[in-house]
Amino acid sequence: MSRTIRVSQVPKETGPAAWNEILDDSHSFPQASGSIETDWLVIGGGFAGIAAARRLSQLTGDDIVLLEACRMAEGPAGRNSGFMIDLPHDLNSETYAGGKEADLKQIMLNRAGIEFAADMAREFGMSSQVLTPAAG
Repeated sequence: MSRTIRVSQVPKETGPAAWNEILDDSHSFPQASGSIETDWLVIGGGFAGIAAARRLSQLTGDDIVLLEACRMAEGPAGRNSGFMIDLPHDLNSETYAGGKEADLKQIMLNRAGIEFAADMAREFGMSSQVLTPAAG
């Protein structure tokens, strides 16, 4: 199935994220122009978009394009205080601090996500400034 999507507007630039400002300069990527044909288009280079593009590359041999209007992991992704934690932290959850099985499952999923990010950081030779696990 082929679809053509014409982009007419990009998100408003809200300024630099403080966490990214203390990192070394990032790699530059080619700027998109003209028409692009791809099997997968991931819009947004935040943590979710980068992880989705990486996972697609692991599961398929398809062409993948990741579009980001600014710097990778800038914007909302860069403003999450830079933390990934393994503990369940949905304070509105009815099972919070009382649903042992659900909490253990959430911890396992969170740890798998953190390990996925750590693998990605190692695979791409990212500085330890990008992902530093807390001692535990």
